[in-house]
Amino acid sequence: MPDPCSVLLLTVGTGTRDRPVETILEPFRKSLEAAQAERNILLPSQETVAVARMIQDRLPQFHMEIHPLPAAGDENNADRCFAHYDAVLAALLAAGADPNTIVADITRGTKAMSAALLMAAAARGVRRVRYLVGEQRDQSGMAVAGTENVSDIEPAFIFLRQTLSRAQDLLRAGDFRAVERLLAPLLPGQARPRGKFQNEAAVLQWAACFWGAWDRFDYPLARRLLLKAPSENEALVSEWVPS
Repeated sequence: MPDPCSVLLLTVGTGTRDRPVETILEPFRKSLEAAQAERNILLPSQETVAVARMIQDRLPQFHMEIHPLPAAGDENNADRCFAHYDAVLAALLAAGADPNTIVADITRGTKAMSAALLMAAAARGVRRVRYLVGEQRDQSGMAVAGTENVSDIEPAFIFLRQTLSRAQDLLRAGDFRAVERLLAPLLPGQARPRGKFQNEAAVLQWAACFWGAWDRFDYPLARRLLLKAPSENEALVSEWVPS
């Protein structure tokens, strides 16, 4: 069963004007059907407002709203795109939308539009950013209708590297309690960390506990922790054990 989606945000591009079904309607239908959102918000430029209206008219089974960029040319300005998308997301969150059930589809539109929606989604805590990948392409390089697959990424991972780098800096500075507090949300009671970032967080949290005990002269606890060093990333563990 797919994760619930309360709101689907979709950037709107031009498609190929003489092939609206293959390059606009079918791909949008695929995105809308995959999400099964309660609300679908189309985010066109001033140039593609007509495209958004066509989608709304031709796919009436989906509840759609249109929130275009304010001015012509904004579609090529990432800052203006970001400001608009951020405002749309802010209004959704103020109205009670759960960012964990919002999906931002960045498949279409200009590069500035896609990048800006990704950044706005990440800044507002949106859990999933989505794009469609065409498994087959025609001679013009367009994805063949019906061959698209849905792929999701989690914007939170954008900030994980910053968090882990900060944790390493705090460890080197001897602020062990700060490291534990910083990393606690990344390891919410997991019996075994999952994934590269969680494994690295587990090692850094272990190192903070070990060196914190050592710093407090609690050598029995430090000894026990040393015997329980994480095994998932031995190379990283070796950086933090006493020589």
